[in-house]
Amino acid sequence: SGFNDLLSENMKNRYFAKNHTIYSEGDIGNHMYFINSGTIQLTTADGTNTTRHQGDFFGEGALLNPKKIRSATITCLTPVHAIQISREYFDKYMASGGSGLKLSLKEKDRVR
Repeated sequence: SGFNDLLSENMKNRYFAKNHTIYSEGDIGNHMYFINSGTIQLTTADGTNTTRHQGDFFGEGALLNPKKIRSATITCLTPVHAIQISREYFDKYMASGGSGLKLSLKEKDRVR
């Protein structure tokens, strides 16, 4: 499937310690992440506060946003192992026919 192709060819394993801030709202974003293990907290200035766990992803909003701005702050509630995907490979994948995936990601980002 689309996600599997994207991951297998262009993934980078990352480890983040408990209480580490992966990025802050307003930062420029050039990566998205798929959580292999652990829990992150997603917070925004307007009061959103939610968690993401194994199997979830985050960071896609900045890859879809023309200004490349992060819409939330991500903090690790536990140690987190994640797969990092760069903007370069994300854009390359989308240009090669991932439009259905892009619509799905935009909808998920909007609902959050």
